[in-house]
Amino acid sequence: EVASRAESLYSRVNLAPAQPEVYVECARLLQRLERRQDAIEVLIAGAAQHEDPVVLRPLGMAFAEVGRKEEARETWQRVLAVDPGDYDGHNNLGVLLQEAGRLGEAIESLRRAAQIDPRNASAINNLGVALAEARRLDESIACYRRALTLSPDFTIAWNNMGNALRGLGQSEEAAVALKTAIRLRPARCSA
Repeated sequence: EVASRAESLYSRVNLAPAQPEVYVECARLLQRLERRQDAIEVLIAGAAQHEDPVVLRPLGMAFAEVGRKEEARETWQRVLAVDPGDYDGHNNLGVLLQEAGRLGEAIESLRRAAQIDPRNASAINNLGVALAEARRLDESIACYRRALTLSPDFTIAWNNMGNALRGLGQSEEAAVALKTAIRLRPARCSA
C-alpha cells in the first residue's frame, strides 16, 4: 500500500509540476520506505517549483538527517527569506549554526525562535545550549530556568542547567538539578 502510493506519487511529480503538498507527501512515503535519497530528490524538485516553506521545511530536515548540513542551513535560510517569522526556520537554522561553531549567528537565530514562540520550552533550551557553548553560563542558566518554568519535567533542560551550574562552580545547586534529571529519566543524562 505505502509502496504503491509512493510509486504513484513519485511518477506524478516526475511527469509534471505538482502542488507543494504532493511533493511533501511523496517524500514522506519514500522516507517510510527508507528511500531517503529519492525523497530528497522529490523535495528538491518541489522546492525548484515552489519557493514555499511547505516544501522547504521537510527538505531542510531531510538534508540534516542525512548529514548534508550546509545544504540544510541554506534551505532554512531560504525558508526565512520567504517567511522571516518562521519558528522552525529560526530554530533549525540556529541549531545547525551552533553545530558549525557559528555561535553568534546561532544565538541570534535561536533567540528569534524563542521570541516567536515564547512558550516553547525546547526553543528556550536550545538558546540556553548555544549560550552555554559560548561560555555565557549565567544567560544559559536563565534560559534553562525559563524552560523549566514552562515544562517542569523537561529532563534535558535539568541536565543542561546542572552542567552549566557546575561550570560556574555552584556544586550544590548543580547536584540538585542533575539529580532531578536522573530521577526524571536516567538514560538521557550526561552528568
